Amino acid sequence: QAQNVWGQIQQDAADAYQPCQFTSFIAYEYTGMPAMSRCKNDGAPCLTDADCTGGQSCVTDPNKGANNLHRNIIFKNDVVVDLPITYMEAPTSCGQGSPECNGALGSPLTLLQDLAAQCGTNTSHSQCDFISIPHNSNISGGAMFVLPESPDEATLRSERERLVELFQIKGSSECRFSAQHTGDWGTIDELCNFENMSFGKLNGKYLSDPNATNVSPKSYVRNALKDGMLYQQENGVNPFRLGFVGALDNHNGTPGASEEVQYAKTGAHGDLSFAVSGQILNEANFLGLETNGGGMTGVWAQENTRDSIFAALKRRETYATSGTRPVVRFFGGFDLPNNICKQGDFAAQGYAPGNVPMGGTLNGPATQAPRFAVSAIMDPGWQGHPGTKLQSIQIIKGWVDGDGQPQEATYEVGANPLQGTSVNLRTCKPEGGSTDFCATWTDPNFNPNQHAFYYARVLESPSCRWNQYYCLARGVDCSKPPDTTSDIVSYTEYEYQQCCSDFVPKTVQQRAWTSPIWYEP
Repeated sequence: QAQNVWGQIQQDAADAYQPCQFTSFIAYEYTGMPAMSRCKNDGAPCLTDADCTGGQSCVTDPNKGANNLHRNIIFKNDVVVDLPITYMEAPTSCGQGSPECNGALGSPLTLLQDLAAQCGTNTSHSQCDFISIPHNSNISGGAMFVLPESPDEATLRSERERLVELFQIKGSSECRFSAQHTGDWGTIDELCNFENMSFGKLNGKYLSDPNATNVSPKSYVRNALKDGMLYQQENGVNPFRLGFVGALDNHNGTPGASEEVQYAKTGAHGDLSFAVSGQILNEANFLGLETNGGGMTGVWAQENTRDSIFAALKRRETYATSGTRPVVRFFGGFDLPNNICKQGDFAAQGYAPGNVPMGGTLNGPATQAPRFAVSAIMDPGWQGHPGTKLQSIQIIKGWVDGDGQPQEATYEVGANPLQGTSVNLRTCKPEGGSTDFCATWTDPNFNPNQHAFYYARVLESPSCRWNQYYCLARGVDCSKPPDTTSDIVSYTEYEYQQCCSDFVPKTVQQRAWTSPIWYEP
């Protein structure tokens, strides 16, 4: 049966592929989701006491749920493995308490080794190539980005896991912030308070007070990027040199359908509450209020073909969005022209020798600070549905300081984030913003002896979140509670409560994130 399904997947991909018009890839999802326990004091994932540090005990996680260790396995062409390698053949829930397993707790080592052994090591598979993309790390319980046990494992992971999903319907995995627990997740970046799930694990318990113990800082990509640099500084290889992608994961079979208005009507995973019940607005519903329309991926490739797009994925020349379609470029170099935005050949200058695009690496030793250039053009939208203008551009820097500690900083490089942008909540029409930005920035605190990464974050003006579209479609009037004595009730008391509560966000600031550019001393 598995062979039949795998064969059908390959045939479907072949039927859909139209070079230079529409590119499909043969792929499958590795769905590891072990129910791990957690270390008593720091909340780290564990199976036995041996997986915990400092004499901690491994205790049952009261928040239940599974550690999401899902990965999308994408093949370059139609030369693929005989059968997908699944969690049954290559588990990722081993750890110190299970010495018969290969790799650390949560490590994808066995999966990647087995795929590599089948793909490209014999004559029949000599043209086979693949990449593995971890996704939904925000609900992994801190198990997605465990450190490798050896430099060899780090090298394999760096070669095969070049991308990570930053955004999808079940939230953002970039970073996390809350005013109630400032700094709990390693950042004071307030814009990390964006589409965060109040769940630490897949289908886990709703958390009324998320904190660093029940939602692990190790679940977030920005922290993984820092850990990767720390590991490289000590071991010579970075296992988490990860570019960014976005995706839907709505299980509806509707690639590209990330629009907020439509999501308010259809939801995801076939959840009937979107069609028949106000539970769509319930924050404690795992597939309810805290979900979103999903993300998108932009890829800079020479042409719309498998070979070209796969090569772009491998070199990490990608950017993720929270569902809209802005056009974003990001370049870095030591001799990048300061007036690149005014020359009219932005891309040509960005690709000039000595410079690198998003996903690339600037190698030291450097005698001057690197300069970065970022260009963003708003999502044009489509007829009857214009896109939202842009508010600002930021560059996020992470580095390892002289004491071996990870640090981060956020720099405003385009526009004023406090400019007059807003949205009319009755019409959902955004107001203010710019159609495009282009800016250069030179790191004012560059240290040529320190590992660093840089990525651009492009912010749109505020727009209506999908639940506001839902409330408007239901005709909810916050000045008029529903008349429960009437035979005709247009909206329920629960819908009135949720639509009119300040607790429920009515707007969202959609955004894009470029893959990082790294600096190595």
